[in-house]
Amino acid sequence: MSRMVVVDDTSHLIHYEGSWFVDTTGSQDSKGNYGPVINKTLHGTVTNASISFAYNGTGISALGTINLRNDSGVLDPQWQCFLDGVQLRSNPARDFENNWSLCNVASTPGVSVNDGPHILTVNITVQRSQTFWFDRINYKPSDSVPLDDETIIVQNNDPELMYDPSWVSLGGDSNATSQTGSNVTFFFQGISLSWFGYFPSQRSRGASSGTFSVDDGTPRSFTLEGLPNANSVTRYNQEFFRTPDLNPGHHKLDVVFLGNDKTTPLVLDYLVIRNSTAGTNQTNPSDGDGDGDLNVGVSGVSRSKVGVIVGGVLGGLAVVLGLLIVLLICQRRHRRKKKEDSRPQHITVIDTTGNGLPAEPSIRSRPLRTPLFSNPGISSFSHASQFLPSSKLARYQQQQSPAATSHPRSSGSESMSGPTSTFQSTYHQSAPSDRGFQSSEVIVHEDSGTGITVMGTNNLRNDSGVLDPQWQCFVDGVLLRSNPFSFFENNWSLCDLASTPGVSVEDGPHVLTVNVTVQRSQTFWFDRINYKPSTTVPLDDKVIMVENDDPDIQYDSHWIRWAGNANSTSQTGSKFKFFFDGISLSWLGYIPSNSPHGAASGTYSIDDNTPISFPLNGLPDANSVTLYNQEFFRTPDLNPGRHKLDVVFLGNEQTTPLVLDYLVIRRNGTAGVDQTTPSDGAGGQTSSSKTNLGAIVGGILGSLVIVLGILILLIYRRRRHRSKIREVPQNITIIDTTGNDHSRETSVHPHPSFPYPGVSFSHPSQFLPSSKLARYQENQRTHHIQTSPGLSSDPQSSVPSSAVQSTRYTQVPSEGDFQPDVVVHEDSGIRNVSPDPPPPPPRIEVPPSYTPT
Repeated sequence: MSRMVVVDDTSHLIHYEGSWFVDTTGSQDSKGNYGPVINKTLHGTVTNASISFAYNGTGISALGTINLRNDSGVLDPQWQCFLDGVQLRSNPARDFENNWSLCNVASTPGVSVNDGPHILTVNITVQRSQTFWFDRINYKPSDSVPLDDETIIVQNNDPELMYDPSWVSLGGDSNATSQTGSNVTFFFQGISLSWFGYFPSQRSRGASSGTFSVDDGTPRSFTLEGLPNANSVTRYNQEFFRTPDLNPGHHKLDVVFLGNDKTTPLVLDYLVIRNSTAGTNQTNPSDGDGDGDLNVGVSGVSRSKVGVIVGGVLGGLAVVLGLLIVLLICQRRHRRKKKEDSRPQHITVIDTTGNGLPAEPSIRSRPLRTPLFSNPGISSFSHASQFLPSSKLARYQQQQSPAATSHPRSSGSESMSGPTSTFQSTYHQSAPSDRGFQSSEVIVHEDSGTGITVMGTNNLRNDSGVLDPQWQCFVDGVLLRSNPFSFFENNWSLCDLASTPGVSVEDGPHVLTVNVTVQRSQTFWFDRINYKPSTTVPLDDKVIMVENDDPDIQYDSHWIRWAGNANSTSQTGSKFKFFFDGISLSWLGYIPSNSPHGAASGTYSIDDNTPISFPLNGLPDANSVTLYNQEFFRTPDLNPGRHKLDVVFLGNEQTTPLVLDYLVIRRNGTAGVDQTTPSDGAGGQTSSSKTNLGAIVGGILGSLVIVLGILILLIYRRRRHRSKIREVPQNITIIDTTGNDHSRETSVHPHPSFPYPGVSFSHPSQFLPSSKLARYQENQRTHHIQTSPGLSSDPQSSVPSSAVQSTRYTQVPSEGDFQPDVVVHEDSGIRNVSPDPPPPPPRIEVPPSYTPT
């Protein structure tokens, strides 16, 4: 039976006309034997009114609480149901019952509904003030209708339910068991699940119990009270248990019956699943004509969109982390700049040598950064490694390595063509170099785990008993057994820890080394590494190999073991089911030579989507040998997350069987460039698995906040930096005590905001690079100024001895004394020299006034 969607009476999707009131107290729950109403809510009216509901799908039914008044054959209230204007059959009853089917498409003869948009209308007529009670609508949705926020009914005969053999059909509409230890397993997607059954009057009435567990967690017990006495009637729509609220996603339910044939049996009528954003609290719906429908008596808590919360939290954490990193970087830069800016910016250069400033001064030597080179004799392979549960192996894809001593090639080489391809059609080769006849290569792989296998293409050359190439494998320096083979084969185990007697490896970090020696120019081909990892190794970016005997694989009864290392079926309609996490999956098996060779086919579907067919070509003739490692199909790329794979075999005993050797799962986009070689039957399909919109929105918003915060911080830092530069004084004074010309012009950058007229001389005695001025210690400047007389002239020189920058003139001698020429320099230090060759009159240079300290 198809799954139905439940729409409660409180849903905004239902349109009410007329005068209605709402009962939220569950006042009618105890009436009749059909159980309480859904969520303890009902819409009621005592006047003429109507209900309308638009939907996309096929079948539909309206359910409510029936309590008719019969006055001389006149029933009150009355109702008529129409689907797109076509009247449906109504189902009145004399008894007071909840969860009653008021009208139903299935019970209306001659009415068929095509999949598509429809409108249900219910017209109510009340003549004797008898209340009409409306509870809910159940409908079968179109495949295009999203179920993310819907409440779903799963009937007892749903193919996803996995009963053990002790369960039997009861009444044609339910399943029951009286066997101690009976169990049922069900995989579902949602945030809660309720089990609804009934207490049959024709069975034992003693109380019993059972347990349920979710995702292999601790079992929880539930009670089956049974009926009070032999005169009791069957009680329908009883909620036996409800799971606690779960995280949105796929879950596994296991139920075990603990009673026996002397107690009330465990009956399953239907399950109710509430998805992550469902507006209702819980349900107990079933579709029928009155012999059992729906209810839940426990109110759930309306849950907000967990994805949005998670996304917001992750985005907030990303913002905080990003801002902390930016602040730390800026703080370190600020400290470095503060040290550089702490040097005085009032510069005085005193040249006492007469040689001028050096042409290429340097403040310090900058250390060179020497690059680090790895050992050229060893190449490290970094592959898409995986670790697996007990029966699984991780597959390393060697072409993931960014650097290797071997040489990658594509699968186009004719020497590698054949029915069995290499993993992902890539390989690395090692051959002799031009420098000599013999060549040696080394492959090194480091990881954490236990078992490990090196796979490649075996193609040995045998010259008088000398095999070429040759290889040796070591794990932590311990030699492993090599497996040379005289035939040309892909996917060959070159060396294997499991095949080496006396060698055991503890779980932990290990190093695998493969030494390759080529003597006769025969190519050594390397394909991949398979290893069993530690449980601490993350699988998010790995490629996984799942063996045929993995406990998570669900075969139906038609599958058999094949040759001890595979499973196969030749039964038409045989089914296979497997839940996995990843973005793609490949099925690899083989075509056996000792079975029929006729072509067959099968289908696979992902997440209950439209099945996709794949061919099984079989072998060309009776003389053909078994073909191993054949990829029968590969799924299209899926959204990351959990998915369900369903496979159905469409061949028969006269065609080639369907064989499963192993599955290959790529966990996400970083796990490899490609998956295994795609088959001809793997058509494109868009996955129906939906990413968590809330997490995406939160991540995007968080990223935008980070970018905005960084931009604001950078703009602030830049403006602050510019402001700081403008405030730094750059006053420079040059005093030449030798009278010699400078070898080059020196620039001075006076600053208008210099706070006082005197010149400050406090500088380190070190030279700057070519674009800067040298600085001398304060004591040198002070000593020169103090030892120079206030009024003096050099009789040996006709060139003024110094030029002093100042903001004011100092008083010169009066007219009664001699009349010297007074020159006060206020520029860059270029001297005013008399152009006349005759000796000039005496000159004195008056230094600026200084404030005593």
